[in-house]
Amino acid sequence: MTETDTYSAFMLDYASGALPAPLMLAGEIHVALSENGRSASQVWDVVGGALMEEGVPASSERAAIGTRKSLPSLSAHEVIDRPTDQLNWRRSLLKTEFASVPMKHCRYLRIPPGISMPRHGHRHFEATVVLEGAFEDELGVYEVGDISLAEPGLRHTPKVVGDQPCVCFVAKEPRRFGGVFDSLVGRFQ
Repeated sequence: MTETDTYSAFMLDYASGALPAPLMLAGEIHVALSENGRSASQVWDVVGGALMEEGVPASSERAAIGTRKSLPSLSAHEVIDRPTDQLNWRRSLLKTEFASVPMKHCRYLRIPPGISMPRHGHRHFEATVVLEGAFEDELGVYEVGDISLAEPGLRHTPKVVGDQPCVCFVAKEPRRFGGVFDSLVGRFQ
């Protein structure tokens, strides 16, 4: 799938409420911060409206009748409005820092200026929304409000652009196994 296909599929799933809660929250943050996100959301709402004429409810109506199963318990504005300098940052071995989010499978990520993450791959679908600063990888440059979608198997080398830290909201698709299995392999929080 191309990057454009992945984004279109993500935004369609967002508009229909078909994403798991962590990814739904990433979509809401992207729509709140990005003109492109708002435009894409409006397009998919129109498509949903057209589908409703064929008997499939649009996302807003599915939410109203209770079929939108992935509503996050944390709002996009709670993430966006939280001052990142007040977060409890924990440093990793890679000179990056992580802070918790009160939702499973989500976290804040802060990367200092001039730092490149090592080349790495993804085993699970991941959505990263830039809150402050910017980063680039082989697929492009991501600035405030932009969303980077990593499908399983994607390998990339993100690097901070500019002279300020890059702060992101990162959401991963929940794993299929829960409970004891997650605690054995380590949870993403």
